Amino acid sequence: MQGFRILRPLIFDIDGTETERSLFHKFKVAADIGLSLHVCDCTSFWNRLALRLAHQEDAVKHALVALGAAYQRYRVVERATDDNGGAQISELETLTIIQYNKALFNLRQQVAKQLPQSVELTLICCLLFLCLENLRSSYVGALDHLKYGLRVIVSLVDLQDCYGLVTRRIAPQRDDNQTTSGSYFTRRDWRDLILQFRRSEVCASAFSNSLEPLIALKLYNISRFDDGRITYASEFSSLAAAHDAAFSYTSDVYARAWEVRNHKGDIEFWRNPRVQHEQQCLRGRGRRLVTKYARFMSSRIAPGPGTAEHFSGYVDLILLKCAQIILEKIPYPGSETANTEGQGISHESTFKAIIYLASLLQKGSIQAPRKTCPLPDLGIIAPVYVVYTTSNDTELKSRAAELLKQMCRRDELWDAKFLVRLLRRIEQISQGNDAWIEEDHDSCPRNARQLDLMLSREETDSTMASFPSGFVLCIPN
Repeated sequence: MQGFRILRPLIFDIDGTETERSLFHKFKVAADIGLSLHVCDCTSFWNRLALRLAHQEDAVKHALVALGAAYQRYRVVERATDDNGGAQISELETLTIIQYNKALFNLRQQVAKQLPQSVELTLICCLLFLCLENLRSSYVGALDHLKYGLRVIVSLVDLQDCYGLVTRRIAPQRDDNQTTSGSYFTRRDWRDLILQFRRSEVCASAFSNSLEPLIALKLYNISRFDDGRITYASEFSSLAAAHDAAFSYTSDVYARAWEVRNHKGDIEFWRNPRVQHEQQCLRGRGRRLVTKYARFMSSRIAPGPGTAEHFSGYVDLILLKCAQIILEKIPYPGSETANTEGQGISHESTFKAIIYLASLLQKGSIQAPRKTCPLPDLGIIAPVYVVYTTSNDTELKSRAAELLKQMCRRDELWDAKFLVRLLRRIEQISQGNDAWIEEDHDSCPRNARQLDLMLSREETDSTMASFPSGFVLCIPN
């Protein structure tokens, strides 16, 4: 382990071997720089709460060390060529697994004691394991940890208590920074933790149709009949306020998509006035939100050009437009009376806006925030892919394909390198060469059902990625 020798004293060091301390320090440095794509999601969870608990709980300590090893492995893989890096990658993978198992062992021991803080410890470890599996490109493992964490949260957290996010095991606190006896978390800590899970939930919902967005479904019940007339009556006063509104809307869209997933072509269902009203409210809120967000970005209080905040705002606008597309696809083809408002409207103008903004971000016209360690989050790869798979404009499809080739990177669960290979295979299909389907079907799911079957197996291949729910290309048999 010569490569992990500590060359200088570490601040806030942990008890452990030299290798463990070094990997923990590497993660701490990454957390200090920033782990989130959007500047408003950079909470103190990672550089305060997680690090503090690492000194109190061995399960958290070993989970963070494992995450540090996985992060280091991720960086080596990104830089490695066919001729180098193999030995170091293997060594880091071994370290990751060893620390992962130690964390699981200590977590089981603590949970068995049934202490008041067991739920908090379980959730924080669950989130760390989720991020670790994402770094290892183990999508099955990442989704499993996310599903478990979501079930715990909706069972033990009152999400409708004015979104105060106070656990039922903890009495409400007047001071958000005070803990109760037998608890590690303050109310502020709970809000930060829930934000991490919500962000992961939205990302996973875009990546796969196998995840039930439990938190999104709970919160959508609060805003089900909100059409934005009152909610967005005044202008946004800050980027944080605009981002919160955009994120909540995107979450609601995925909740709605899950709710009606079994009603494709169900005419009687879509004839229901309540169902139609719910759909109209969500559409109206989306239109008003996009307009209001765009006004904010052109106002005097908008983030300055070239800043990380400016980048974040435009990522929000791209994701909002993508959410609108998803919403318009919800009244599925075949449901004749599903949607009278906006029926048959072309989305090409929205597609053009997405590609235009994505091009600015990709070319560096708008500076991206510093982000070192990929956590589950939505970037611009998924929306660009949506444009490619849904637009009827040949020029737009070509620009989307070119953008994906230029990106050549990962946005968490989304892998641009994989999508480029996928596009090349699609070109082969269009030319009548479909031999690759039978030979390489495991790395290129043809439909959502095949994706779900793939996700049910142990799959850790770093090239494995998936289609977004609802936007799978139809490849004829």
